[in-house]
Amino acid sequence: MNEEKRKELNNLTTKKPKTHDLTLTRLILTLTKLSNNELPTMNDLKEEYNVSLRTIQRDIYERLVYFPIVKDDLSRLSFQNGFSLDRCKLENDEMLLIYLAMSQVKDISVNFNSKIDSIFAKLLNPAFSSTYFMKPQSFEKIDLKSKLFENIENSIKNNQIVEVLLKNRKTYIEPYKILSLDGIWHIMAKDLEDQKVKIFIISRIKSYDILNTKFKLQTDIHSVLNNVHSSWFSDGDSFKVKIIINHNIADYFKSKTILPTQKILEEKSCGSIIVEFEITHYEDIDNIIKAWLPDIRIIEPIAYKEKFEKELLNYLNNSK
Repeated sequence: MNEEKRKELNNLTTKKPKTHDLTLTRLILTLTKLSNNELPTMNDLKEEYNVSLRTIQRDIYERLVYFPIVKDDLSRLSFQNGFSLDRCKLENDEMLLIYLAMSQVKDISVNFNSKIDSIFAKLLNPAFSSTYFMKPQSFEKIDLKSKLFENIENSIKNNQIVEVLLKNRKTYIEPYKILSLDGIWHIMAKDLEDQKVKIFIISRIKSYDILNTKFKLQTDIHSVLNNVHSSWFSDGDSFKVKIIINHNIADYFKSKTILPTQKILEEKSCGSIIVEFEITHYEDIDNIIKAWLPDIRIIEPIAYKEKFEKELLNYLNNSK
């Protein structure tokens, strides 16, 4: 974006613009940050634009859904490799104006919906060469504008204790964060029944009643988030799993950190490696190990190794 356009955007923000002006300005600035590879997080954008986290989530997952935006392990946003706004035939604001205008008629019919998808894909085509392909993460279809999300957001902002009705029980929680794991929306909160920080799947919450009672945040949220790997997370229950990985798939684990707590402990002369993970539940790593069988083996803990082998035997016996 050139200096003249940036000044125009700044002038917009000094006036008292209408809501759609603010939205368009925010989206253009967000695209510019991504184009400049500034790697903002959603929280960074929330603070800079002085809006709610839910507004930023709507920007990324709804308003800018056609742009190939990805999130890294540190929750930083960027464009997929190979995409550049610099190669677009249209300016950022021109493209967004067309997109927002088309969005107004998107839900008129299924035919309109698919046609608009096709049109916008063609608009982006010059900017995203077919030389690259990266499959974007799909997100659970859930209404981020719903009353439930609004209540969750308000309870987090105001540090209010909540009574939640889950599938099998009712409990009281201190809500801390809304987060997405594998495309599924969760709320991270302390379960006051056992005083443990856990992850609750939002779509499974039957009722969410905010109480007048406030809580004082005493948990290091960012520290806890580093150990969250799945919906099975429960703070304070961490343990280490050690595995050996055969040489033919070792490069994958050396080039990609599967979980933030991954550590390569040893590389053997044959090319195999020994890797350690710190997790809070076997489910955090269960599917990773199963996906790479038979080239991966559990070393410890022995109890987990025996449990895993028993599951495999049961599967083989039942499949006969």
